[in-house]
Amino acid sequence: MLKKIWRAYKDSYRFKLSFVFVYLYEVLFFLVVMGILYLFVDSLYRIALTFQQLTVAPASPELAAGMQAFLTQSVISTIGFFLLLCLAYTIIQSLAWAQVVGKKLSITFVLKFLGAHVLWGVPWAVLYWFFIVGLTPKFALYGIVILSILFVYLTFLFQHAFVRGKGIKESMAAAFSTGFGKLHLLALPMLLALLTGFVWMKVIEVILNLLAYIGVTAAILLTHATAFTAVVLACVVLAPFLAWLKFYLDAIITKLAL
Repeated sequence: MLKKIWRAYKDSYRFKLSFVFVYLYEVLFFLVVMGILYLFVDSLYRIALTFQQLTVAPASPELAAGMQAFLTQSVISTIGFFLLLCLAYTIIQSLAWAQVVGKKLSITFVLKFLGAHVLWGVPWAVLYWFFIVGLTPKFALYGIVILSILFVYLTFLFQHAFVRGKGIKESMAAAFSTGFGKLHLLALPMLLALLTGFVWMKVIEVILNLLAYIGVTAAILLTHATAFTAVVLACVVLAPFLAWLKFYLDAIITKLAL
């Protein structure tokens, strides 16, 4: 098994033109997220500004109506933000995974991928809601962290099973059966992936320190807004790692016949 894992790890580093496209899709996702986040923050600012401009008595019905409108619009904006975020994530991930497995892109495939994620995401959303509403803040925090780790881990397996041709029910079952039933086989590959991510972050850290030494990062990053810095770091650090991780997962599952 060790030879198969090592072979899969080496295979994930073989250059493929598809890797470039997957990387670009990951970059596109981060850019879209920043765009959606900007629209969300701007909408909240405009809503708050409108409420702040109300000139009514403290206990008047107009103030109560204005407060109700403020809360309603804020909730609508928040829901719209998460829906757009999920839509962008699902569509872009469908394009990325299609490149990983060499699947022909089509509107039908993207729509099926989107529908599968709706069915996959609803139970998780209910669990998040239960943790937030039904638990004390301390336990809710622990629960959300654990749930988020499980969600990311199982969603990767679910996506891979689906793009490899399994149905929605079969993909859901495969995510849990592989994720938990074959955890002993995935433990070492996951550890290797985490180690790779750690090494990659250290390499980027060294590069940034070298650039800072000659004043480049000070000119590019430190003098710009935090959002710009976050986008640059996400595109440089996270995007290539996430792109590689997809190829690595595909190689592991194929080599180990999971």
